[in-house]
Amino acid sequence: MRVRICFASRLWIRVFATVAAICFCFPVAAQNPRIEYYRLVKGFVAESKNSYGMAQGTGFASPNRWGQYTAYLMAINPQGQRTFRIEHYLPNPNRPTAQGSTMYLLEGSSRALLIDTANPAKFTLGVNDLKTVVRYLLAHNDDGTPRAHPLDFVVANTHNHPDHIGENSLMSDRTVFYMDLDWPEQAPPNYVPIREGGGPTNHGNGIAVSEIDLGNRLISVVAIPPHTAGSTGYLDAENRMLFTGDAIGSAWPYLQWGPLTVFQQSIHHLEEVTRPYPDIAVFPAHFYQIAVWSRGRAPLNGRPLDRQYITDMAALVDELLAGKTFGEPFMSSPEAFWAKRDTAQMVYTLPNLYRPGEAGFAYHAVHLPGNFKRDSFGAPVEKPLETVSRFEADFYLVRDNAGESLFLLRGSTSALLIGTGGGEPGLAAFIRSLAGDLPLDVAVLDRDPRQAGGLAQLNPRHVYVAAADVLNGVPATVIADGASIDLGLDSAGKPFTLEAASFQADGVANLTLLNPADRVLFAGNAFEKRDAPPRTPVTPIPTPEEDNAARAAWLSKVKGRFDSVYLATNARWYNSPEIFEATLSPAMLNKGGSGKTR
Repeated sequence: MRVRICFASRLWIRVFATVAAICFCFPVAAQNPRIEYYRLVKGFVAESKNSYGMAQGTGFASPNRWGQYTAYLMAINPQGQRTFRIEHYLPNPNRPTAQGSTMYLLEGSSRALLIDTANPAKFTLGVNDLKTVVRYLLAHNDDGTPRAHPLDFVVANTHNHPDHIGENSLMSDRTVFYMDLDWPEQAPPNYVPIREGGGPTNHGNGIAVSEIDLGNRLISVVAIPPHTAGSTGYLDAENRMLFTGDAIGSAWPYLQWGPLTVFQQSIHHLEEVTRPYPDIAVFPAHFYQIAVWSRGRAPLNGRPLDRQYITDMAALVDELLAGKTFGEPFMSSPEAFWAKRDTAQMVYTLPNLYRPGEAGFAYHAVHLPGNFKRDSFGAPVEKPLETVSRFEADFYLVRDNAGESLFLLRGSTSALLIGTGGGEPGLAAFIRSLAGDLPLDVAVLDRDPRQAGGLAQLNPRHVYVAAADVLNGVPATVIADGASIDLGLDSAGKPFTLEAASFQADGVANLTLLNPADRVLFAGNAFEKRDAPPRTPVTPIPTPEEDNAARAAWLSKVKGRFDSVYLATNARWYNSPEIFEATLSPAMLNKGGSGKTR
């Protein structure tokens, strides 16, 4: 029996088939089929990775005739020009892992370009050094047979860090294009300055170049500070490839040295430069990082970098600087935080958001304890992060542009703001965005103006102080030593309370608050080396001995009960008791008891 299908039905079938075909193609396009990221060059040894994406052992799966190097053939364009990824692995001291630095080798019709030279390597000259590796790749076809007329090559660096210029000295017999704004004091004669836009310079022969012509393959320069002042990317527009060094990271850029506003300008510039190339492939200088830790799992699964990474990074930095997204502790140091948005994530520090004197949004927050340990399961975690990851309290470290830190703690029944900063506008709205609908209380820990500067903007239910005169007549609740502030329950469902402990110093009553469950101490301005707070005319001036005795008595009450301490100018996610006590006077330590805390 013949089945007749009406025109409308046939039309819907065609529409469905077209939509299905488009949907089927999207994942393929996302992986950029022009690029084969892991096509090992014949005669080279594959990398060896552990469960969280780091290279293990020497970095290689078997003995390697090429020493510390391996190579992958990533692409061949219609002109037959090849693009290689070259990996150098340097074993980490005292760890079963190896640090990878990535180089790229681009063929043109007249010469080739090696981007970066990685770490200083161990090699036998003429056998497995970097120059010999590059010459071998250029002198052989994909099947390993020799080429009749192999290309020679030049070198270009992305920035001046040792793990990217480590073998530059081996390249003394060829041109090395070196970043004009990272120029070394004793540059060798084969260095040629390079920067976006080119033009006059005081370096080299006096003219910076802005393009490298390989013969039917033109490489353009893009400035991408501030990882270094001269951080440089190399754009191969025709082949839709961008080589970025460390400037925008591999899985995340390290921007601790900031300023973040400079990175914001750079990433938006890069967004504009790449706008004509929606399918551009982005190649970073530590390629292995795109598959480590949280980037190695769903939904990314080690997805290579692309233009979405750039646009996500631009949106992320915008949100960070506007105070609309929050970082959390990052493993690299107690000063470092990271933030994420879709495919992008970055590492930064709170004091380096802006240039000196640059205005910006007044308040920024980071969320403790954060989820790095959970997101990075299997990665080595050292004591500071291990300590912070045990916090059950939900709290934010809020930083204002005057360099003061406030602490907002959220329990099940109320929120507590410890300190109010210098009083820059916008505090009430920002704190309310964090506290939600919870009733808000405030603790002013001492008479320093930086503790109470923002109090007038708030309408707290209670203001806790150590003594009635701390706020010079402003109504407040005096909290006695040993009394508690009850915030309800913490995230684990346990009672969330803060215990008060006060002491006299510089003639002023100072309050500290201890979270005994998480072993966290909040200590305000009283222990920081600043001018003493203002006194009323009748305030007696204590002797140093009296101050030491008061501090010693306080320390004896809290000693051994905290594993991390937060001060009012603190921008770190972890401060150990040992570091804190080391800042106190020897006289205090002697009276407060010897020995280190846990």
